[in-house]
Amino acid sequence: MGKAYQLKVYELPLSAPQSRGKALVNVLPFAAHEGLSTLMHLPESEAYWENLHILFVTSSGNLRRNALSDFQNIRSSGKIAMKLEEGERLIAVQTCREDQDVLLTTRKGRSIRFEVGDVRCFAGRTSTGVRGVVGERES
Repeated sequence: MGKAYQLKVYELPLSAPQSRGKALVNVLPFAAHEGLSTLMHLPESEAYWENLHILFVTSSGNLRRNALSDFQNIRSSGKIAMKLEEGERLIAVQTCREDQDVLLTTRKGRSIRFEVGDVRCFAGRTSTGVRGVVGERES
């Protein structure tokens, strides 16, 4: 669905070390057809967030970079993080800095490496992003 949820660690239910725990779908308000693609830990100090960006990569090779500060106030029902096309899904979501590199690969072995700064920082959260890597045609 391309939504972001936020949960502080102290809001997780407590249990004994021997218990099996509680499923994450029972803790966060996922819809019936939603799944979890990435679980991220973030710095506690939100002042440090201004130096970080968040990079989204989809199954069709699109990627998008946003400022992490765009995701400071997330409602309990979630916040739309990225618009996904029909049949597309999020592959990875990662925090990054301007001076880091990105390495994208396909199933058939194609790869591309570029700087995070080469991808423009999007202001809105509902765009589909830019093309990162082109998949091969099925032969």
